[in-house]
Amino acid sequence: MRKILVTAVALLAAVAADAQDAGTRVPVQRPSKGSVSTEIQFNPFAQDGKTFSIDGIKARFFISDRDALRAKIGFGLATDKARTGADESAYSKTRSGDVSIGFGYERHFPVAKRIDFYVGGQFEFAKHFAYSKGEAANFHYEVEGAAIGVADGSNPFASLNGDNRASSSFAIAALGGMDVYVYRGLYLGTELGFDVTATKYDKVRFKSNEFPGVETKDTAKKLNIGFYIEPTIRLGYTF
Repeated sequence: MRKILVTAVALLAAVAADAQDAGTRVPVQRPSKGSVSTEIQFNPFAQDGKTFSIDGIKARFFISDRDALRAKIGFGLATDKARTGADESAYSKTRSGDVSIGFGYERHFPVAKRIDFYVGGQFEFAKHFAYSKGEAANFHYEVEGAAIGVADGSNPFASLNGDNRASSSFAIAALGGMDVYVYRGLYLGTELGFDVTATKYDKVRFKSNEFPGVETKDTAKKLNIGFYIEPTIRLGYTF
């Protein structure tokens, strides 16, 4: 639902901006050969108790009036600490983060004075980091490679899954998007596409003062194929 909301906001902005041109002459600075645009991607909707987050930055260099090379860096960091029982000393603390870098190409199609549609492709590499530590039932523990809580040291990986486990992934995407120029080079946008993502999960290591250390022996992998909508609004400026 959040992704649909973001797309709807961008479409409404496009309609409003285009309609504004019928009665006003607000200046617009469209990209041309040699132009450079920079943008941030942010999510203004509630997510995990937060109401705002910046998810990445992107830059484009226009090699012609309609063709652009793009580079994208994504990032994120989350920490959480929670009490895990009646004992005040029992707790679980997790830390996870994401770093990604992508390169690609865009072909732009001006459809109105303020609106560009574009299609293109992108290669992207991403790394997900995860770490945990805590205390439960009088034993201390650390988990390298996963953001999980441990209640039973004899079965430390009971809550382990693909969402809380460290991993590396590589994606190839065919994409399309829209830029709405609001004032001079300032624009808003959204993006959707079709991608293939291959993910390899890191080994997870458990260490404790009361239980022998153990690590996962698997080399789990996953392949995802499907459509995506970026759950963010793109805000940028073209120079």
